[in-house]
Amino acid sequence: MTPMALESSIPARTVELIQAQDWPVGRHLPAQRLADLLRVSRSPINEALEVLHDKGVVQREPNRGYFVARRIEGPPRRALRALGLAEGDEGDDLYFRIADDRLRGRLPDAFTETLLRRAVPRGAGRRT
Repeated sequence: MTPMALESSIPARTVELIQAQDWPVGRHLPAQRLADLLRVSRSPINEALEVLHDKGVVQREPNRGYFVARRIEGPPRRALRALGLAEGDEGDDLYFRIADDRLRGRLPDAFTETLLRRAVPRGAGRRT
């Protein structure tokens, strides 16, 4: 992994953690707790929080730290791409949308191609 990829992965992993834990707007994000959860030191966490502050995901309050500034909706990969924290193509977007629907119970354990075609808009995920 290149240094640039490593640096961008910590903000992305932080966003994924906020999403996975469903932390509400206003929740305090202690750097040491994030570092423990992501198994990194506090230095890259502090850098990641600054990046996320610049992107409007977290809010910095002097002498208090960082707090969740807004909810991050949608499949994780799409959300990360919208924030400029991940690359991908339309096929990835479709894959993660289907996975998200499955995890949220919007798709049953077993489903047919017909059901999938109804759930996915025509042309979604096609490369141009």
